[in-house]
Amino acid sequence: MNEALWNRLREASLVAGDPPGRAAPAPWYIRLMLGVAAWISAGLLLCSFGLAFSRVFGAVTFSVIGFVLCLGATFLFRLPRTGEFVHQLAFAASLVGTALFQFIAVQLADDSASAIPFTLALTMTVLFFAIPDGAHRIWAASVGICALCVGLIHDAPPEMRGSVLHVLAGASSLMLAGFWTWEFKHLRNISRWRPAAYGVTTAFLLLNAMAIELLTVSFFFELFYKRDMDVHSLARIVWIGLNGIALLWTAWAYLRKIPAGNSRCAWGLGVLVGILALAHLKLVFLGPCLMLMLLGRGQGNRLLMGVGVLALLFCLGRFYYVLEITLLQKSLYMMASAGALLLARYALLRLWPRDGEVLHA
Repeated sequence: MNEALWNRLREASLVAGDPPGRAAPAPWYIRLMLGVAAWISAGLLLCSFGLAFSRVFGAVTFSVIGFVLCLGATFLFRLPRTGEFVHQLAFAASLVGTALFQFIAVQLADDSASAIPFTLALTMTVLFFAIPDGAHRIWAASVGICALCVGLIHDAPPEMRGSVLHVLAGASSLMLAGFWTWEFKHLRNISRWRPAAYGVTTAFLLLNAMAIELLTVSFFFELFYKRDMDVHSLARIVWIGLNGIALLWTAWAYLRKIPAGNSRCAWGLGVLVGILALAHLKLVFLGPCLMLMLLGRGQGNRLLMGVGVLALLFCLGRFYYVLEITLLQKSLYMMASAGALLLARYALLRLWPRDGEVLHA
């Protein structure tokens, strides 16, 4: 209770003594057991529906049951005070209801899977605005955006799906940069803006990972030595170009936050980002990973920073193992890289020494 309100009530002789303290939260292991129990209950609920009604009712009935479960989950999430069990049960009921509701898409599409991604994206959009829970909104945004992208790729002609994937990957990079750099401009809607940004981040990681897998090493040789450029090569150029634009946009937004007194540091960082942007033309994974790291650093988001570092380490390790050169050449490249990094660190400490730091030879 508010302390000022309690003092007013005590002055009016309506209460006596000190204000009541807030109840201590339950221990973590109690909340963990309640959450696991809620998910087990939801799993048993789904199994009971499947066993009891699979041979009795059709897809429309399952969709109605899923709709009712989603309504129930929305009601539970909107209760003023709920415990850990109710919260996790509502989350699981929402997932079960969403899965059951997709039977209507199969029914409408004549048992075809083409309509499921779009129905799932529409369902997640409605749940995103209906359920005021941060974790559920992140889940809804991630699944909804990824389902929409999968639906667009699936509906494209088979020979054009790779091109659509590359264009969507580049568009997701621009959306990622826009959502996170404009985060503090939408503080009034931060409860919706940030989960949507995490959803775009999930789609960004998925689409760019798939696009990198499709991009062959010989693409640049085909680009520079072939005069007839097909649609696939053009889509890959669009993807690499959009990733480069998003990286420069992110770097520009980060450099604007550096104080005016550190202009030398800003210039050095700008030159470094420019060099890495040029290297992105060959190492296509550098742009997305560096963009995540810059966004995490600029927004003070450790999760984005950690995801960017892990993605960079994974992509570098994968690039190292797929290189078709001898182990001796790989060792020489690693030694040269280590020496270049040591020289760069020495140069940075000479140009921008830290206060109170002793430089050793």
